[in-house]
Amino acid sequence: MAGQICIHGHFYQPPRDNPWLDIVPRQPSAAPAHDWNDRIHQECYRANTAARVLDRHGAITEAINTYGWISFDFGPTLVRWLRRHAPETLQAIVHADREAQERWGEGVAMAQAYNHPILPLCSDRDLRTQIRWGLADFEHTFGRRARGMWLPECAVDLRTLEALAEQEVTFTVLAPQQAKAVISPEGRRHELDPGGPDPRRPYQVELPSGARIAVFIYDGPVSQAVAFERLLERGDALYERLRGVAPQPDQLASIATDGESYGHHHLKGEMALAWAIRRGRADDAILPYGPFLAAHPPTWALEIHSPSSWSCVHGVERWRADCGCRTGGPPRFRQAWRGPLRRAFDHLRAALDLRYERDASALLVDPWAARDAYVEVLLEPHKVEDWLDRHALRPLSASERVRARTLLEIQHHRMLMYTSCAWFFDDLGGLEPVQNLAYARYAIDLASRLWPDEDLLGPFLVDLELARSNDPSLGTGVDLMRTRVNPERFDALRAAAHRELVNLYLPTTTWRCFSFREVEQIQRPRPDGSLRIVRLEVREARTGHQTSVIAASLDGPERSWSAARPDTGEALEAILRALEPEATATVLSRWPQVVQGVEQLRTLDWQRIASAATLELDRAASHMGLAWRRNASALPNPDASAPSIVRFAASICARDRLREALRSTQPISDDLPELAAELRSTQDLREAAQEGLRALTQALDPTDPSTARALCHRIHIVRRTGLEPDLWETQNRALALLSEPQTQGESWEQARQELGQTLRVSPETGLD
Repeated sequence: MAGQICIHGHFYQPPRDNPWLDIVPRQPSAAPAHDWNDRIHQECYRANTAARVLDRHGAITEAINTYGWISFDFGPTLVRWLRRHAPETLQAIVHADREAQERWGEGVAMAQAYNHPILPLCSDRDLRTQIRWGLADFEHTFGRRARGMWLPECAVDLRTLEALAEQEVTFTVLAPQQAKAVISPEGRRHELDPGGPDPRRPYQVELPSGARIAVFIYDGPVSQAVAFERLLERGDALYERLRGVAPQPDQLASIATDGESYGHHHLKGEMALAWAIRRGRADDAILPYGPFLAAHPPTWALEIHSPSSWSCVHGVERWRADCGCRTGGPPRFRQAWRGPLRRAFDHLRAALDLRYERDASALLVDPWAARDAYVEVLLEPHKVEDWLDRHALRPLSASERVRARTLLEIQHHRMLMYTSCAWFFDDLGGLEPVQNLAYARYAIDLASRLWPDEDLLGPFLVDLELARSNDPSLGTGVDLMRTRVNPERFDALRAAAHRELVNLYLPTTTWRCFSFREVEQIQRPRPDGSLRIVRLEVREARTGHQTSVIAASLDGPERSWSAARPDTGEALEAILRALEPEATATVLSRWPQVVQGVEQLRTLDWQRIASAATLELDRAASHMGLAWRRNASALPNPDASAPSIVRFAASICARDRLREALRSTQPISDDLPELAAELRSTQDLREAAQEGLRALTQALDPTDPSTARALCHRIHIVRRTGLEPDLWETQNRALALLSEPQTQGESWEQARQELGQTLRVSPETGLD
């Protein structure tokens, strides 16, 4: 009997949110998706919850949740995004780990350090917090303690392993070149070449404290072949390559790659993975790291290179120096910016930590233990008051509670600025370094509120002046702060000004980081529109900080604007009288926050406004189109008599008719595809078609064959429109339904066959 195989997927995305707004902005490079998380989710994370296995005719025979059969880790920053934007995918991932526990008695998910910093470069306190936050996030997500932890970039030193062992982590995974020597069960020590040790057994590392931790060494050549040598083109090739690595029963053939390899880096890579899993499942050959370690405790010891990582032959220099490691950018690019960027963050960290310990000691029993426990608030923000009560040195006043929360958010975001991706790629002007600069600036903004007389920004900018992009047009880190970071900053005044203008167009405005309470408002008509003055209490969700703001907005037929300034207690009537029509220019020049037109709003807001405006105009045009349809027959030559605007209105009316038909579950007229082709496919029609297909899919009922026929008919109609529907969910539902025993009679059997043919789903076909 041959040995076992283990495929590990490292699933991770860096945090991408605007820290002032707590939302991920649109990233044009990820188009047509909203952002890279969204795009990779569709291509990889979701796809792997139901990866297709096809027969030789291309029909789907099975959909495998690959997460239940591999070893994997999901970074907390990615889990946070999934929890908000793709909860069904996260639920399927958690369910897979639970099924694995039932199958093997051990889960297959591993934890990960919280926001993926290079742990050997962390301070002692940050190292401990990153591990504790990662473990707490894992337990909150998966409902169990993690036995294993994936190290970002596999970066390790003895101090990191000691910190893992201290938190009762029992194993981790390293690359072959990170091993220095092995010690046999008989005590013989063997120095290793760069090829590393035998990767088919687990090892234990003896730590200076006397603790031990198990280490798996993944197979370097096979992992390399998966990531870079097109091994995922065929599932059979992947499986046979792995089976050939471990011929003995007590051996493990294991690989570790980015989880995004399976569907994102390699198109349909999740299908190759599913095929390999299906074969391994049939051979009883799969045993991921956790279950294998439980059955095969290590007998060999390992010495590591300390520090080291998988992706830098110079140890961990890639994340602090121009060591030559790169991702393949232009040959002229150099990474001399890496050192100054890290030094800027290190100096800022030291300044913030000094002030944190000084101020938090007056509020919290143990400031650093409180920070370790602050992950509870990040996971469940509604528990912040309970968290404060447990860690407060004494009963705190309302302002002291806000101060304590602000101190912890400074710590939270100054740790986010160390996310490793900022140094991995080739230029300072990339998405990732700029993202980390934003976290640093947000921490400075919060700090300036607590310590207004202490200049933290100035020294930080002095350090950043030494970090220079390879692109002369981007300049230094200071230039990037000015051009790329500062325009994204929001405070209470800017938020209030934006809110007031948006509210002229939309009934409600959604803000995650701010809430607004109207204390009083006054509104008067003017020759150029309606002027509104409002006194607002603006509250920041993260810190509880409140700001009293005066906001003004003009709703005019030709011009709209809004403005905000601090509230100094004036009566609203007096402010209104001061804003005479000729004084508008004065307001726009003197108020500190002004928004002139929707094009200056957050992208999210102006897109919603544009959608609402388009819908309103469509409704007006639709009414005109209906009037044309009612009266056209009375005209002697309708086509010649219709003005172009009326013909346009008629097309809008037809689009509305098509949209509603696609959205409904009622039968669609066969002439609608031709109408759709005439109108050309648009996003709103695609969304309507998807909505209708989803409703018909949910209505599938084996006791009612007409539900299957209705779904098939709709799919044929939608395909004829050229709208290219996403049938992923529909195929999953049909596959589950068609896999059930046939007990519903001849009429259902006919509907079953039609459903299978329409969706190309055939669970009976097997592996032929």
